[in-house]
Amino acid sequence: MSEGNGINESVMHLKVPPPIVGLISAAIVWLVNVIFPSLVVHSSLFRYIAVIFLIIGLLVELVAVCLFIKSRTTVNPMRPDRSRHLVTQGLYRWTRNPMYLGMLMLLLGFVLWQGSPLAIIGPAFFVSYLTIFQIQPEEQILLKLFGDEYSEYKRRVRRWL
Repeated sequence: MSEGNGINESVMHLKVPPPIVGLISAAIVWLVNVIFPSLVVHSSLFRYIAVIFLIIGLLVELVAVCLFIKSRTTVNPMRPDRSRHLVTQGLYRWTRNPMYLGMLMLLLGFVLWQGSPLAIIGPAFFVSYLTIFQIQPEEQILLKLFGDEYSEYKRRVRRWL
């Protein structure tokens, strides 16, 4: 049990922090390109679009983290039970998970940079894994912490986009 709030931490399925899941997903993208080099498409257009995705992904990450810091709530994805405030402003008006969306955009930028359509399995793994093992357990905890306020927020704002 977590101290003071009665939230049982065992509902957290995730044992691997989301940034590590992102790195594993990026390794999958890289491995696909190493194993199937004949599928790589060399295109300067892909590279330009990749840079746009990478920049936007970084900006989304930074803004989302800053909003949590400004709200004086935990940024630690492994401890949502320590959340003090429900952040619903800024990017959180359009997605409930902008930090994870930022990571996904970085991965998509990497896929484009690498040039292999098959490498999309890396971001697909990232979304699937995080949804099941991080986001859904987080949602359970936030519902216990914030009740109707969180239910209404979930109704209004999509999980990813």
